[in-house]
Amino acid sequence: MYIESKSQDEVVQLAEKKEKLFAAIPAIQPVANKELIGLASGYGMRVHPVYKVKKMHTGVDFAAAIGTPIYATADGLVDQLDVNFSGYGKSLIIDHGFGYRTRYAHMHGFAVRQAST
Repeated sequence: MYIESKSQDEVVQLAEKKEKLFAAIPAIQPVANKELIGLASGYGMRVHPVYKVKKMHTGVDFAAAIGTPIYATADGLVDQLDVNFSGYGKSLIIDHGFGYRTRYAHMHGFAVRQAST
């Protein structure tokens, strides 16, 4: 009986960990469809906008009007906020755990807050 209950506890813990993993996987787009102007740049090889040579683009760039709300694509914690006058401009990185991190860049501004559940 003890061994069986111990085994069930392990199954419950494994299921809880999987639930957290699935919540951490970036799986939605960060801009609502009704606000989306278009896809500015997709994942893959492209001509770099500054260097004018073919380079790998490891992200997906969404275009929307200034002031459009941007949403985290999965559960996580804001790991880094940056304001630069070149490169990514105003940007932040969210650490989702389990090795997943997303960068949100070229933003007009940010007011980070916890989403209501």
